[in-house]
Amino acid sequence: MIKRILSYLWPFTTKVPSDHSGTMEITWVNGKKMLNTKNANYSFGALHDVMQFALREAALKGDEHILLLGLGAGSVIHIVREEFQLKNKITAVELDAKIIELAKKEFYLDKHENIEIICADAYPYVLQEIKKYDLIIIDLFIDNKVPEQFYDELFWKNILRITKHDGGIIFNTMIHNRESDIIKFISDRIKDAGLEVTIHRHIETNIVLIAKGKINSKSDIQ
Repeated sequence: MIKRILSYLWPFTTKVPSDHSGTMEITWVNGKKMLNTKNANYSFGALHDVMQFALREAALKGDEHILLLGLGAGSVIHIVREEFQLKNKITAVELDAKIIELAKKEFYLDKHENIEIICADAYPYVLQEIKKYDLIIIDLFIDNKVPEQFYDELFWKNILRITKHDGGIIFNTMIHNRESDIIKFISDRIKDAGLEVTIHRHIETNIVLIAKGKINSKSDIQ
C-alpha cells in the first residue's frame, strides 16, 4: 500500500531475472503495478489497454472457454474477471515459469477461480491439443518480438483446427518490415477457414487481428 501511494511521486522498480525473457521489471508507477521487459510492457500497462480493446471487439460472452497463449502477469484474466465480471473457463499456456510465479505472487492470480495454468511452449502445445475452444487469444512475445514460429502455416493450421465452428481468435502482434506479407498470409488463411477478419492497426504500438464467425467444413484438418 505504501509503494502504491508513493508511486504517484516516483516509480519503484524491482528487477527479476528470467531464463526466457531476460531481466524483467516489476514497476509501481502512478498507483499501478506493471510487469515490463527491457523494451516492452508484459502486463497492466500498454498491453492491458490493447487487450481491453481486443476483448471488447471480440464481444466476449461468459460461457466461452478461452485458450490464452501467453499469460504474462495476467492482464487478460484481470480484464475478464474484474472488469467484465465474467466467469469464463480460462486455460492459460505460458512458457516462462518465472512469469507464472510472479503472476501468482505479485499480481495475485490465484485469487481467480476456474483457471488452469500450464507451463509449456505454446507451439507444440497447439500442435498436440485435441480440445476445441470458443476463443483463442495469441499474445506470444519475447520482449517486444513474436517468435517466428508463431507466424508459420503449421501453427495457424492447428489454431484453426482447435477453434470451435462459431469461435473466435485474437492475435496481438507487432510487425514492422514484413508487416503486409505476414498479416495478409494469416488473414487469408483465417478467411479460407470461414471466419471474418478485422485488422486493427496502431492499437498502442501493436497490430491486433480479430477473427470471428463460423468455420466451414473444408477448414478441418485432414
